[in-house]
Order: sequence, then C-alpha cells, then structure tokens
Amino acid sequence: AVVSTQSTGRREYPTTEPEMFIVRGECVEEAHIRQIPLKMSSLRSRACFLVVAPSRTVYLWLGSKITPHSRECGEHTAAKIAQNYNGTPPRIVTVKEGSEPGELMRCLGIPEEYGSLSKSEDSHAYTPRLFRFHIATGRFVAEEVLCKYRFPGRDTQFPFVQDDLYEVGQPALFLLDAKYQLWFW
Repeated sequence: AVVSTQSTGRREYPTTEPEMFIVRGECVEEAHIRQIPLKMSSLRSRACFLVVAPSRTVYLWLGSKITPHSRECGEHTAAKIAQNYNGTPPRIVTVKEGSEPGELMRCLGIPEEYGSLSKSEDSHAYTPRLFRFHIATGRFVAEEVLCKYRFPGRDTQFPFVQDDLYEVGQPALFLLDAKYQLWFW
C-alpha cells in the first residue's frame, strides 16, 4: 500500500516532481510505504527510503543500520513502484548511506543534518517500545502499545508514527523507550 500526501493506493508514474517515502513493515507481504517530506533531514540510519525522481529513477536508500528484512521490504516496494510506471520502466538504483549520487542529492535539496548513525559502534538492532499512561479507573496504569505490524523474531525499526499518538483519546501521556533514549509525549 502507498500512503501519500495526494492519495492512498495505486499511483501512476513518472511524476514531474520528486517524491520521498519511508518503507515500513517487517515482511515483504506486509511492506508498505508512507510519503514523507522530501529533504535530507528526513533520512534515518535505521530505515530504508525510496526517492522517486522525475528522471525515471527510483532510488532505494539504505541506512547503515537497517536490518536485512528492512532491505528486502525496500527492494520489494521499489519493484512495486516500478510496476506502476507508464511506458519504459524506471531504473532502480540502490544507494548506501554516505554514497549518495548527485541526482539524489539534488532531489533532497539543501544538505542538512539527519542524525546519521553510520559511525556509531552501538547495536541498533532493537524495537522501540511505547507505553501509554492513564488513570481510567482511579489508579495509575501503564500499558504497552504494540506495533500493528510487528513480526515475531524481527526488530521493527520504526514501529510508530506521530499519528499513532494522536489516535488515542486525549489527554494522554506516552513514554517511548528507544533503548538509548527515553522520550515523553
């Protein structure tokens, strides 16, 4: 499935403007993409991205800390986008973090920091955990919020998006455990 700013579902390509998507899902059968702002600061070393360029090129950008199954999902979704092209199919170009070609850099615009983990020696193979805190029955309760598409035995690099937090009745308090950092929302 494609979740984009213009529509949901099947899209036709090529486009006149470049587009950027994050690949989500932990198995090929459930892989999907979500359109995100086209800029360098959207990149994450623990993720896989697709940049669809007007030149009939689909860039599959692989962060330095992605899992093998994330890469497989990226390859699958890039091939699916290629199937939606009218006429000549696009080139699919796999790009590893830190070796971005000129056209991809032009699509991403002004070089920005994005929190690269390419030089980190820490293990980044983990699934962030999200907890919701509430007082529904007069006592303080903490409940873990599970990723909708988790797959047993596989790390889910980005299991949640901000929309997941807004879907819960407000007011709400969340704790995101990202292994090396804790975030309160």
